[in-house]
Amino acid sequence: MPTSSTAARAALARTVVAVAAAIGATNLVYDGAEHWPSDGAPSGPGESRERLAHTGEQQLWVAEDALHAALARDVGAYARALRDGGMTSRQVLIAVADVVREAAASSLGADALDALLHGAGRSSVAAYFAT
Repeated sequence: MPTSSTAARAALARTVVAVAAAIGATNLVYDGAEHWPSDGAPSGPGESRERLAHTGEQQLWVAEDALHAALARDVGAYARALRDGGMTSRQVLIAVADVVREAAASSLGADALDALLHGAGRSSVAAYFAT
């Protein structure tokens, strides 16, 4: 494996670990409908807590979006390095999926891992066929 693809693989693995950690943190913070406040009219400290909760969620969403953008960037860099090294699109998809599975499998459930693999696959195809 050429040096550029080795470095790109390492960067992708680090990003996958960060995304997996963010997915885990988001799942712990937001636990469904009971998370939201009641429909009563908040006032005083209750309203402040509600605003802080929504602000905190927004910060998590922004951070998660940034991590997904970093994932797309690093998947793209790895896919292009492999393509430039002579791999076919199928080989690149398999290589990207292997990195994602290796880096995230122990920390994500099956559904979250499938979603992460799907996003990485989309980014890989887009990068492979970009001119």
